[in-house]
Amino acid sequence: MRTGLLGGPVPGEVKRLSVPRLRELSSAARTLGAHACGRPEFVSANGDRVQHVFLMPIGLQSAGGVALRCYVAVVLDQETVVFTLDVTAADFAAEATVEDPWELAEAVFYGARHVPVDGS
Repeated sequence: MRTGLLGGPVPGEVKRLSVPRLRELSSAARTLGAHACGRPEFVSANGDRVQHVFLMPIGLQSAGGVALRCYVAVVLDQETVVFTLDVTAADFAAEATVEDPWELAEAVFYGARHVPVDGS
């Protein structure tokens, strides 16, 4: 565990997701009543450009119970976009852990930007 960017203890791991799994977790977040539900419209519009998806916990949230507020980094063919997603601790733990920090750094740091909230 480590202290998240938003405070509170969070797992000290970064996870790798597939695009279909990102869609599932976004749907689950809406079911939980979470505030951070990913950017499903963006993912649908850009799914064919996605090369990698990473999930990093940044704090704890109450959303139908306790959830992890995470940054999602979606690496596209020419850029990286970042947005938030709330996931349960169990869902987070079930995903594959990124073992090589250079893999993450090289994929994410180039051109990262935040994606506006869907519909705005």
